[in-house]
Amino acid sequence: MGAWPRGGVLVPLVESMLETIVYSTWNLFLEMAPYLLFGFVVAGILHVLIPEEAVERQLGVKGVAPVVKAVFFGVPLPLCSCSVIPVAASL
Repeated sequence: MGAWPRGGVLVPLVESMLETIVYSTWNLFLEMAPYLLFGFVVAGILHVLIPEEAVERQLGVKGVAPVVKAVFFGVPLPLCSCSVIPVAASL
């Protein structure tokens, strides 16, 4: 007889845990989805409106100045931690 009996309490407990994980993951996805979509929309708008050369000219050099510029560009954007990733990736 092994350590994992077919009957008893262990199998329903594992099934309950897996069900809870799947349910929680789905709820987290549903809560994040609007913010991710907003981030993708903002990223698309920025990609269309701002030329790539302008971003490279302002943020493409080494040093502290591009970091400070990026902070000042990013502060007025109303993005949460979920939607800032698509916007940063598009830049």
